[in-house]
Formats: sequence, C-alpha cells, structure tokens
Amino acid sequence: DVPITVGEAAFGATITVPTPDGDVRVKVPPGSQSGRRLRVRGHGVPALKGTARGDLYLRLLVQIPPVEGEAVRDALRTLEGAYAGGPRHDLRL
Repeated sequence: DVPITVGEAAFGATITVPTPDGDVRVKVPPGSQSGRRLRVRGHGVPALKGTARGDLYLRLLVQIPPVEGEAVRDALRTLEGAYAGGPRHDLRL
C-alpha cells in the first residue's frame, strides 16, 4: 500500500517507493483512483529456483489532507463541485 496525495492522483507524478532491493521511482498515471494497482516488474520476491525475481504490486491509497484552516475547506468545497452527479451516481445493485 502506497499513500499518495490528491494532486499526485489527479495530475500524475513520479514517486519514490521502497522495495526489497532499495528505492524505486514509479510513475503514477494522471487520474489514478484510490485502490489502483501498479506493477513494478522484477522487484518482487525472488524465485525459489534460479535468479529471476517476481513482480511487486503497489496499491495506491489517496490520502485526504486534514481539514484544518479555511483555505483547505474552500479547496475541498471546490473539489466537491467537480463530481458530476456525485461519486455514486452510477452505483447500481
């Protein structure tokens, strides 16, 4: 699980993530949603036989900043207006 900011999720970013082999830079695609999985090839668990390594999977978790101060409240109100019909508009059972 890798926490990212709202801006990194919306606009995309290159972030540094720790792996068993050391830090790796990973590109977060623009428009990423919380829960999206990214694959980092060759940085996972080593194979039992041979030298090949598996892939490492990252799950992005969008973190909401603490709502402290009027500037943050105003920014979140503006962001709330960007949801066309609300985030559950297409939710069906």
